[in-house]
Amino acid sequence: MKLLIDARNLGSKPSGIGIYAYNWIKALAKDDNLKVHVIVDVIESAQIKGLDSNSKATVHCYGRTSNKSANVFQYFKYVKRLIHEVQPDIFWEVNNLAPVRIKNPYGKYIVTIHDMFPITMPECFGKIYPYYFKHGVAKTIKCVDAILYDSYYSQKETERFFPLAKKKESFISYIIIPPIPEMDVEEKDYFLYIGNLEKRKGTDILLDAYELYVERGGTRELVLAGKIRENDIEARLRELEKKLPGIKYLGYIDDETRTRLYRECGCFVFPSRAEGFGMPIIEAMQCGKPVIASDLEIFEELVGQTIDMFEYQNDSNDSERLLQKMIDGAATSDESDTKQVVDKYSEKNLGNKLIEYLGEI
Repeated sequence: MKLLIDARNLGSKPSGIGIYAYNWIKALAKDDNLKVHVIVDVIESAQIKGLDSNSKATVHCYGRTSNKSANVFQYFKYVKRLIHEVQPDIFWEVNNLAPVRIKNPYGKYIVTIHDMFPITMPECFGKIYPYYFKHGVAKTIKCVDAILYDSYYSQKETERFFPLAKKKESFISYIIIPPIPEMDVEEKDYFLYIGNLEKRKGTDILLDAYELYVERGGTRELVLAGKIRENDIEARLRELEKKLPGIKYLGYIDDETRTRLYRECGCFVFPSRAEGFGMPIIEAMQCGKPVIASDLEIFEELVGQTIDMFEYQNDSNDSERLLQKMIDGAATSDESDTKQVVDKYSEKNLGNKLIEYLGEI
């Protein structure tokens, strides 16, 4: 079976969707019965360079970044051409939508829909993108043969806004989360956040809570890592960096640094307002770290009651509620419960299930 996967978010500085694609590509490429072809805009990230040089997957590079709207449409001309060149049994769009009409005359066309945030939280995405997203998802759903979701929550939200999705074949693929490598580090007591820095991720809640924490005598440091996505978040962070010496922002980090941070930290904090999944929570749990997160429905689905959650209500007291958890200290989850959750998202557990499903369709 021949797969052609559009993984343009993997080309440079991948975050959530890019890493989702990367882990699935690695798993699928190990199967001798699959021939995996990957499309990216550029080959810059360590992940795509590794696939290009060391994997059985064949990487096709467009040659220019596709992060601007006009470039995306040009990029998809390249995608259409590759569909005819590769003639895949399955073309897989992993990025929520394709902004143009796609056909795969050689087999099936599937898409992964991760979330509905541009519709449910348009204030986090600028003035134009929510309309682009809604139009693009509607067009994509009409064209595809099947939809993959990375959670039941994402499926429910998609079908709420796009009833046509209920009539399509669907599969919950979840997200493969590879084990965090062992590393000899000195454990430290800081709070850690890894992810994009933006309001949707609750970065403002975290910064406000940490300021209150220090004002009330707290001494643990706060380390943040990831791309800053919003100007007001950057301004707030810079303000607190001058005021509070315990805040340390590391920017976008590589895999080795990410491993060290997880292994070193005393507590992982993830106060997101909305998530389609929440990979960093599972990664922190792999390292046996206590986790404080918002009480989102998606986290209940993924980890049940194995982490410490604060009550998120989208009001001015969210930071106070998070603060209280930070002061109290999160209790370590039961080891057996944690292992059961972590194993649920392993390549071994998920990989064969998706390969079987792809064979069926």
